[in-house]
Amino acid sequence: MMKRGAGGCRVYTGDEQAVEVPGLAAPVRDTTAAGDCFDAAYIWAYIRGRSPEECARLANCAGAAAVGKLGGGGNVPSVEELRELIRKNGGGIQI
Repeated sequence: MMKRGAGGCRVYTGDEQAVEVPGLAAPVRDTTAAGDCFDAAYIWAYIRGRSPEECARLANCAGAAAVGKLGGGGNVPSVEELRELIRKNGGGIQI
């Protein structure tokens, strides 16, 4: 996987194919914990059997939600905030 911030990400599948997933426009207050939120969302979706593209779409949403907040820890986006961001960006991801 290659994370590219606002540029989205590229996920390499087991069959050596690459899936390009565009990023989301998001106001940036602080990038602290954005990568951690991205990784956690990707892993959460992956262990639930989601496709690489859906994992990456959810991960991009989590990273975008994180950069709008200050700091990490207790300030990372809640599930409700993540659902709202998904809804505002066309939905299609179940969490």
